[in-house]
Amino acid sequence: MEIQPSSSVRRFCIWSAASSFTFSLLYITGQVAKWLDLFGFEIATAQAPYTTGTGYMVNEYMVLLLSALLQAITFTILIIGIYHCTTKEKKIWSHVALVFALIYTVLISINYCLQFTFIVPYLATLYVEGDFSTALDSLLYSVNMLGYSFLSLSVFFVAFIFSGEKPARLAQGFLFANSLTLPFLILQNFYPISVWPSVWWAITFLGSTFSLLVFFIKIATKTSQAKVPKQIIMLDKRIIYHNN
Repeated sequence: MEIQPSSSVRRFCIWSAASSFTFSLLYITGQVAKWLDLFGFEIATAQAPYTTGTGYMVNEYMVLLLSALLQAITFTILIIGIYHCTTKEKKIWSHVALVFALIYTVLISINYCLQFTFIVPYLATLYVEGDFSTALDSLLYSVNMLGYSFLSLSVFFVAFIFSGEKPARLAQGFLFANSLTLPFLILQNFYPISVWPSVWWAITFLGSTFSLLVFFIKIATKTSQAKVPKQIIMLDKRIIYHNN
């Protein structure tokens, strides 16, 4: 296990991992509902962009965008926490992971900001076509896939700092498994059929964030149990420290 967090960094990582898992679960649940048409709208394509005629619900679209944006932010915050508790020998891995996570967050933030300010207001009244749609071969979709490609790179490099005991190996396994989706994320811009490996991405990303949460909770529990309380005894006006 190549992590030595202080108590404050440990709490920081626990809360950021919990937040990242929560927003990821919300986003993925929304995507599944979208694919199953539970919201009452159709998936956009280049030939059939979103219009009012498809019954697309703007509120649900905003929930998906907001949860995805918060997922990106909280994941990057988690990587920052991991960076600050990584041992010196493996800090280079977490540093590279942090760089890719920042690129991912910037791209996703720009993409979803454009969708919030441009696409969402027009969904209620107008067609959204061409490069400003969210179709599989649109500009915004390509930027989105580029962002998630950098996320996969971040996940890949951060996996190298985990080793040793079971919680660390479990986290490492999920992280490496999630990074395997990188080729498919890139191919989605050229071959839409490769969108289906996104199911693998969803499962492994949820597993990654949850296993990281469990990992830091285990670290916190082990650290608290390892602390040996000390008592101060006054004896002949001398202070003597002894362990229980």
